[in-house]
Amino acid sequence: MSTAATDTEVTDAPEGKSKNLIIAVLTIVIVLASIYWGYQRYTHVYISDARISSSMIAVASRVPGWVAEFDVSSNDRLEKGQPVIKIDARDAELRLTELNAAVAAMDAELDRLVAQKNMVDLQTGSRQKAASSRLSEARSGLSASQVKLDFASHDLERSTKLRDKNLIAQHQWDSKKSTFDQAKQAYEGWKAKIATAEAAVSEAHANRDQMIVLESQRLKVSHQLQKITASRDRQALTVDDHTIPSPISGVVDETFVDAGEYIGPGQRILLMHNPDNIWIKANLKETEIRYVEVGTPAVIIVDAYPDLELTGEVSRIGSSATSQFSLLPNANPSGNFTKITQRIPIWITFEKNDPRLRPGMMVEVALEIR
Repeated sequence: MSTAATDTEVTDAPEGKSKNLIIAVLTIVIVLASIYWGYQRYTHVYISDARISSSMIAVASRVPGWVAEFDVSSNDRLEKGQPVIKIDARDAELRLTELNAAVAAMDAELDRLVAQKNMVDLQTGSRQKAASSRLSEARSGLSASQVKLDFASHDLERSTKLRDKNLIAQHQWDSKKSTFDQAKQAYEGWKAKIATAEAAVSEAHANRDQMIVLESQRLKVSHQLQKITASRDRQALTVDDHTIPSPISGVVDETFVDAGEYIGPGQRILLMHNPDNIWIKANLKETEIRYVEVGTPAVIIVDAYPDLELTGEVSRIGSSATSQFSLLPNANPSGNFTKITQRIPIWITFEKNDPRLRPGMMVEVALEIR
């Protein structure tokens, strides 16, 4: 019996030592893990409910119509300016053709008025110059005939006095009288020419006034042309709006219409985002905001890829708590109050993007405390 007991003690001793060793190792591991965990919590701020975000672009139509072409589906990659959808534009194109014809007609009318004004300018200008020249000539002739008439009048008056005294013969007085009559007739003739020339000048001025009328018509047509040109340009934009291009280079997330449907202005067609422009939006406890500033380094673990560890830094810190944007205000009419730790939004940019990351994915973030 003593021999059996001794054998049992010898057999159980190594097993007990192995168990004790395992327990000791596990204890050490747990202690070290706890120390590491405590150290990490002491040197980092952890956020477990952060998510990847991006600018989601909603592409919509500015014009109504039937969808003629729409070959885009989810997960398609589009380049900026690439046609996304084509809406039936036949009616808009016909309206544009009509306005183009109206603009061409207005242009022709404007050219006609300009040509007519130039022709009237040439015609009335030459007539006015000729009439002015004739008026100047008549006035010069009138001045010369006035001198002759005055001389003949004085000479006749002298001759009359001499004839009354029988100092000259009758035929000499008759000659003086004939000279006076001729001078007076010439003077009256020049006066008539002046009246005729003045009438011609007035008529030329009146003809020149046609240019004012034509200029008024030209301005009216010019304003009408501007108005109809603006309508034409607006219609051209409407025609262009029937083909909707991609506003950015990115990936289609979801589509909302199909070919053959009728869409209205402002109706959403698809949602898309730029996979090269993503970030993390997280809500940080207000009690931890003092440890974080713009530029704080961040270590990022993606829930979908636990083995993927990314780095980044804080790029923005919100200026208000998230509760300020709540649809239901937190009123306290009863006087009862329960303090709740508020959250401050922060934005974290990736040091290097990973093509597997998608908006909406959950991530865990560790911010280094400085």
